[in-house]
Amino acid sequence: MSADLTNQTPLDKNLEEVLSELTEETKKELFVALSETKLSSFSGPIPHPEILKGYKDVDPSFPERIISMAEREQKSRIALAEKREEESQRIARRGQIFGGILAMLIIISCVLLVLFGAHTVAIAIGTTTIIAISAIFVLQTLPSRR
Repeated sequence: MSADLTNQTPLDKNLEEVLSELTEETKKELFVALSETKLSSFSGPIPHPEILKGYKDVDPSFPERIISMAEREQKSRIALAEKREEESQRIARRGQIFGGILAMLIIISCVLLVLFGAHTVAIAIGTTTIIAISAIFVLQTLPSRR
C-alpha cells in the first residue's frame, strides 16, 4: 500500500496486516469486487421513478406536479410544431398564388408583344420565364441541405 506508515490510524495498520496475509489472486478478486461501478442512465421528460419517490418523500404532491409540468411542456411543443407547419404551408401557398399571377402577367405581356410585332422580345421573355419556372420546380424537388 503506502510507503509512508507514520500517519496511519489503527484501522489502516490492521488493514495492512490483513492485506499482507492474502494471496495475490485473492487481492485481485478483492480489488475487482471493491472497484465495481454501477452505471445507470435514464432519459425522458420526467425523472426516473426512484427519483420521483425521493421527491414524494419531500412533498407528496411533487411527483404529480412534475408529471403535469412535463405533460404541459409536451403539449406546448406539439402546438408550437403544428403552428410552424401551418405557417410554412401558408407561406408556400401564398408563394404559389403570387407565382401563378406573375406567370399569367408574363404570358399576357408576351402575347401583347407578339400582337404589336415585337416577336424577338416576346420569345426572349417567354423563354427565360419558362426556364426560371422550370428551375424553381426542379429545385423544390431536391432534398434540402439543412
